[in-house]
Parts: sequence; structure tokens; C-alpha cells
Amino acid sequence: MNRTLTRTAVDWPEPLPVPESMRAVVFRRFGPPDVPEQAVLDTPRPGPGEVLVQAPR
Repeated sequence: MNRTLTRTAVDWPEPLPVPESMRAVVFRRFGPPDVPEQAVLDTPRPGPGEVLVQAPR
């Protein structure tokens, strides 16, 4: 018995395109509150059994 559903069977919208890079706040060292800095990083690519979730804006 195969219970796999397709995206169209559950009426989900098309997935959003995944950008090549993303903005992030990073901690490159330990220290006071001014240590976190903004950076542009490559968007992570999910591996087998993982998903990529977009945070609401």
C-alpha cells in the first residue's frame, strides 16, 4: 500500500525559488553585545531527510 501524496493532491502552492545567498547575523567571536554582525552567506542546501524553511518576513 503506497500512501505517498503529491503536492497537487493536497493543493499546496508551487515552492518558492531558493536564493543563492541569504542575510544572517553571525557570531565570529565571543564578547559584548556589539559582537554579532550582519553577513551575507551562501544559502544552505538541505541533505537527505532535511528541509529548508523560510522564516516569515
